[in-house]
Amino acid sequence: MKVPIWLLSVLVAVMAYLALWPVPMSAQRWGPVDEVNSDQLPGPEPLDSGLTTLPLPQSQGPEDVAVSPDGQITTGLADGTLWQWSEGAGWAMLGHTGGRPLGLDYSSDGTLYIADAIKGLLRWQPDGTAQTLLAADELGPLGFVDDLAVDPRGKIYFTDASRRFPAQRFGVTDGSIRDLLAHSQSGSLYRFDPVSGQLDTLMTGLSFANGVTLSHDGNSVLVCETGRYRIWRHQISGSQVGQSSIWIDGLPGFPDNISRADKGGYWVGLVAPRDGLLDALAPYPALRDVIQRLPAALRPAAKRHGQLLWLNENGAIERHFDDPKGTFAFITGAEHAGDRVYLTSLHEPALGVLPALRD
Repeated sequence: MKVPIWLLSVLVAVMAYLALWPVPMSAQRWGPVDEVNSDQLPGPEPLDSGLTTLPLPQSQGPEDVAVSPDGQITTGLADGTLWQWSEGAGWAMLGHTGGRPLGLDYSSDGTLYIADAIKGLLRWQPDGTAQTLLAADELGPLGFVDDLAVDPRGKIYFTDASRRFPAQRFGVTDGSIRDLLAHSQSGSLYRFDPVSGQLDTLMTGLSFANGVTLSHDGNSVLVCETGRYRIWRHQISGSQVGQSSIWIDGLPGFPDNISRADKGGYWVGLVAPRDGLLDALAPYPALRDVIQRLPAALRPAAKRHGQLLWLNENGAIERHFDDPKGTFAFITGAEHAGDRVYLTSLHEPALGVLPALRD
């Protein structure tokens, strides 16, 4: 059977496109991929047991939650709005950042600070507006401000997830996927003093630098490296100040946010399970470039699955809450407030609510 010339021409054009069309950044070789350490993973516990939801007033994607000094719950949504919830009063809108608020944290004096992927590092003003402390700019040092933690002295530790795929150009979701495919290792950890204006670079070369929190003893900062399924510890005081070490690796999914648990230890949200195809292609950057050339609908996508980890002070997983059905999916993290634990999500139209930390 003779193949028509026009069909051969189309096939050649498609193959040439998949092999040669320029992509924003060529994928980087990495691997072999760390296997899931089954010895460190306790048996799964049902995440949906006792789970309820707190519907949002509008939009979706409560990626983080911060608890104010007076106990009110604050979250930011995909449409750029900030909302505060309190018992009895319900939801009240604080305002709009004009971007995509991701990480949130309050200082000890009640000031709300925001890591906005599009706008940068922000401070919320009493008049309901956002003051830009450090702007996200694809031509400058910051491209994808992701999460933050404020220490007792008011200094801010924050991550820039991807310098190669800034959220202003690619958007939050597409930029994240492209960075994980390319494995650009262009993420960083910074410290900023809002009083003096000093900005210090603490870590670079991270594959999608994501969640950040202070350790319970205040001597270190814990940082999620989403693209390598691991969490780092960076010392900020003591004899090893300035040194970084892997705190835990071989996680069973993509770690997003990390926060201090009320009874010690840390919550870590796994926004999606590990992707077998992505792991298999780790040593083959040219094939991952091909995937970047595919239409968005054909690229690997996160599956609906709920996973939450509780780690102890030594970085060992004490408990693994799991829901393969994805009753509440794309979990980015958790925050304890009062007698509840609030679960956050990249896409859900509600906050998840669990009874306070289960012993």
